[in-house]
Amino acid sequence: MAATTDYEHDPKGQELTAPYLKLYTVDSPNGRKISIFLELLKKDYTLPFEINYRFLDFSTGEHKQPWYLDINPNGKIPTISEVDSEGSRTVLFETGAILQYLAFKYDTEKKYHYGPTDGKNFVDQLQWLTYVIASLDSCQFNFVFFSMFAPEKNPAVIEYFIDTSKRVYSVLDSRLKTNHGWLVGDKLNIADIAAFCWVRSGPRFGIDLTAYPDLDAWVQRIEKIDVVAKALEIK
Repeated sequence: MAATTDYEHDPKGQELTAPYLKLYTVDSPNGRKISIFLELLKKDYTLPFEINYRFLDFSTGEHKQPWYLDINPNGKIPTISEVDSEGSRTVLFETGAILQYLAFKYDTEKKYHYGPTDGKNFVDQLQWLTYVIASLDSCQFNFVFFSMFAPEKNPAVIEYFIDTSKRVYSVLDSRLKTNHGWLVGDKLNIADIAAFCWVRSGPRFGIDLTAYPDLDAWVQRIEKIDVVAKALEIK
């Protein structure tokens, strides 16, 4: 097998040999979604690639450097670069797209997702995964930015995004209550994985999870999964 470092052009990258999957990420809720799912897949399947984690340094603007923008024009994380044993490369960004790609390609026993033949569960998965990314991710990211990183703090804007986050938490809490503890079907799935990382960070942003008992219990249940706990420690 031939070395494939030319695929990445990563100035800090290690020499890699195909097949491999490289995850460009940071220690954030969005990044953790993919590392959790990769570790779950690694536990349950013999994957045809080596997993490599590359944590970008946002403080030095690595995510805006030309070599990274070549693979993710949006200059954000996460991004995966997958090279198979024949040297064919797939590059993908956006958490929803990555989760579905990995699920459909490598979760062959559908332990963590529902496929097109699964009827309502597949439709629900599309719906709740989209809701999480469009609503939960968006409002929590904006709350973090405007409360912690914006040059000028606008109390009205901050209050809007915290109130919106709480409304989304209420929607998720209600769904878990009526669906017996999972967002979709009867098992941990990619919709849950997408939501989990942001929700577990809620207390850091001033959201009391005990106000949402089903959501709080769901977070604690997922955190106790050994592989999830391991993935959260990868840095």
